[in-house]
Amino acid sequence: MSTSIVIADDHLLIAKAISGIIEQFRHFTVLYEVENGLALQEKFKNPKNIPDILLLDISMPLMDGFETARWISQEYPHVQVMALTMQNEDEALIKMIKSGAKG
Repeated sequence: MSTSIVIADDHLLIAKAISGIIEQFRHFTVLYEVENGLALQEKFKNPKNIPDILLLDISMPLMDGFETARWISQEYPHVQVMALTMQNEDEALIKMIKSGAKG
């Protein structure tokens, strides 16, 4: 059985590149990419769109990674959230972990 992954990143080129890399591994399937947390909430209305793993960018418009991670940890605690960021500040990663990210 394949592990399902969703990518939430406002940089479409980055999301597509990550998706392409993941798809090279047979045990992983990328379900879709979204540009922010609000778009993710809309997708999650369909239970078939809920992944095993969410790769979540910290800096996104409308609903950022922190808010999205908190929502996921409250509503879908079985979804493993992994933070994506170009920031090299420890504080941002610590805040993501406190918001519910696992790594």
